[in-house]
Amino acid sequence: MRSTRADFRRRLIAASFLAGSLAIPLAAAEKVAPRPVTESATVTAIEIPVNVTGADGKPFAGLTAASFELYDEGKKQEIAAVDLVDLRTPGAAIPAPARRHWLLVFDLSYSSPRGLARAREGARDFVQHATAETDLVGIATVSAESGVSLLLNFTRDRAQLAAAVNAVGSSAAGASRTDPLAFAFIPPGAEERVIRPLSGAEAASRETAQDIQRVSQRGSDDRERAKVGSLVGSLGTVARSLDSVRGRKHVLFFSEGFESRLLGGSERPRPAAGADMSSGPSDDSANEQVLSGQTWKVDNDSRFGSSTTRGHLTDALAVFRRSDTVLHAIDVSGLKSEAVDVSNRKAGSGRDALFTLAHETEGELVADANRLSADLAKVSDRSSLVYVLVYQPKGLTKPGAFHTLRVKVNAPGARVSTRSGYYEPRPYTALSPLERLLATGDLVTSGGRNSLSVSLLAAAFPGDGGLASVPLVLEIPGSAILAGEKGAQESVQLYAYATNGAGTLVDYRTQEVSLDLAKARASLEGGGIKYYGTLSLPPGEYTLRAVVRTVASGLSGSASATLHVPAMPGGPAMVLPPLFQDSAARWVMVKAPAREGREPGEYPFTVGGDAFVPWAAPSVEKGSETRVTVVTCNFPQGPAGGKPPALELHPELSGNGRAWPASLRLLGQTPVEKGGTRKILLTFKPENLPPGTYRLKVGVSEPGSGAAAEGVTEFEVRAAKVEAAPR
Repeated sequence: MRSTRADFRRRLIAASFLAGSLAIPLAAAEKVAPRPVTESATVTAIEIPVNVTGADGKPFAGLTAASFELYDEGKKQEIAAVDLVDLRTPGAAIPAPARRHWLLVFDLSYSSPRGLARAREGARDFVQHATAETDLVGIATVSAESGVSLLLNFTRDRAQLAAAVNAVGSSAAGASRTDPLAFAFIPPGAEERVIRPLSGAEAASRETAQDIQRVSQRGSDDRERAKVGSLVGSLGTVARSLDSVRGRKHVLFFSEGFESRLLGGSERPRPAAGADMSSGPSDDSANEQVLSGQTWKVDNDSRFGSSTTRGHLTDALAVFRRSDTVLHAIDVSGLKSEAVDVSNRKAGSGRDALFTLAHETEGELVADANRLSADLAKVSDRSSLVYVLVYQPKGLTKPGAFHTLRVKVNAPGARVSTRSGYYEPRPYTALSPLERLLATGDLVTSGGRNSLSVSLLAAAFPGDGGLASVPLVLEIPGSAILAGEKGAQESVQLYAYATNGAGTLVDYRTQEVSLDLAKARASLEGGGIKYYGTLSLPPGEYTLRAVVRTVASGLSGSASATLHVPAMPGGPAMVLPPLFQDSAARWVMVKAPAREGREPGEYPFTVGGDAFVPWAAPSVEKGSETRVTVVTCNFPQGPAGGKPPALELHPELSGNGRAWPASLRLLGQTPVEKGGTRKILLTFKPENLPPGTYRLKVGVSEPGSGAAAEGVTEFEVRAAKVEAAPR
């Protein structure tokens, strides 16, 4: 049994991470100088992805910066840089501006149940066979009645995409999600849920209900035009929100389309002699009514289309071009059937409207959703080479104002496809909820644009059920939070996601922390926020991405790391990155709440029963002594009940272009703990190190078996404080 003192200290440190949404700082202790936070808000760089094709429709390669001319509001501008990105290169790192995003949007207002079934089939085929490894895909629905609903944020996770596509048109699509950024449509690790298709009786009942609704609407073109206007307005919302996402965006709009006469009118055929005129006047009779002055008898909207509806469409399509978004219209009505659907419209009768949507945004009209991947293969090929033009505009003083852009290429036969302009950056608080969601999700998938400095520490410890327990520690300097202070309260949103090499989401943590800035000021000035949460991961290779966002000020920061999780026990020998011990007193400590249906895991940062707080971004003062813990796993344990073989340490210290004495002192080693871990406690005193960044590598070996491994941590050395001389 452990000593009372050690047990008390372990509980005290673990409890210092406060669970819940309200964080209260601990009593202020020693203060350290906060790290400098760099902010580049005064310089705005506009990154313009450009696709260039030749006369044969193939990507145009070999262009240089001298090949391009850029005009902002008609004035020629200097191009700061031009980068060429080939999306076809396997394993290539794709910068955010060149990344391709596909948003699959399902029209629930103008799609029959049969059409939605075709749409789901085509969408599954597209995701599986037509997208590149680096492409990101999102799922949304749109309707005139309820507007836009984002089911799944942009992701590479094929299981999440399949589940979201299968749910379109079912009640499952409207179920509440636990992930506020919509990356998890189903819980990670759960098998893809099979959405039960409608039975024959249910489908017939649904079609009958839709038939009654649509037949009643046929009597009122005004009501139908309002419905079209609402749907088109929702598409405009999609386009405007996508401007928050960097890179080129392609919207695949699955729909049967609406009657094009609502936009452009219809020309009535001249009736034959003796024909029944009860169905309405012909163009000839309407012309006679106009000439005779009886204009009130003429339905101008039926003849010439609604100018209001056309205006809504024109405005929406202009937003697509401005947001660097192309709309591809997918006709799901079923060309091979000559039957009419429940709306009493012949299959394909909405195709003219779909063609307009696609044509005006430089997109494609695909007439058969079942051949979607084949028809869009040429779109993928045309956009596979991306030139990213970097331009730094000056004098941006009107947030949200639009600037027209024009890009010219000095190459014979070259055709340019790019955005028609850009919006001046708007503050985060001015964005719509959907824009905020997409903008924050873009930071998760692509990183960058940091106004908060976020540090991330992740380490794999033995867990239960074949899964590793992976504690996450996030550190956010309080100086930046206070610098962006807008009032007495601030909420900080924290997101962390773990994905494997295939892009599959394996586990995640999200939380929102409310801060009373008056009470938290001392801890924020002395340190900041330190967050602790735990992921459960099977053995494998992972990418961890964390994003922090302040709600009131809109500041954001991101951090990422790669993590190898070995089998524990049973895998090869492993050494975690050396863990520098920190002081809890200078932080606002936040602990993730226990998950529903899961037992809270043990706090892993202990040595001999004494708990400690790890430092995600170690910053030690020159001449001060710091404790360092080295955690090993899968080294030989020796005979049962016997003393394990001694481990040997091989420390190396480097920085400023040279090697340095490690200055480490051994305090002790623990016996074998859960999962075969052993811990080594050291002290480190950087007496002779000038301020700067250093790299501590600790190798561990067991001579008898030859087992060996090493762990590496970077840390900063600060200048020693100079005490003011007494007067």
